[in-house]
Amino acid sequence: MYHKLPLHMQSRNLNGYSTMVPTQNLIDSYHCIDGKNIAESPLFNKKKPFENRDPRLRLGFVVPGDRYGDFYILSHMLIALHVGVMQKMVR
Repeated sequence: MYHKLPLHMQSRNLNGYSTMVPTQNLIDSYHCIDGKNIAESPLFNKKKPFENRDPRLRLGFVVPGDRYGDFYILSHMLIALHVGVMQKMVR
């Protein structure tokens, strides 16, 4: 029986829809490696939000920059930057 669940879960790199994503609240609920939440920990860096976090975060989620098979996971900002650079190169 065919169903579309894999399409909803797969990355756009694999022709999926990438619609099943965690909420920001769920990601923020993972503490830093010092055991403090991100609002209290001096280790939390907004520019690098996935560094110095509880290792279980990376076990449950792929984050921008991770490799999944032959593909690298990009954030929306990196995709927008890449598209912008490519458009300038074509012109």
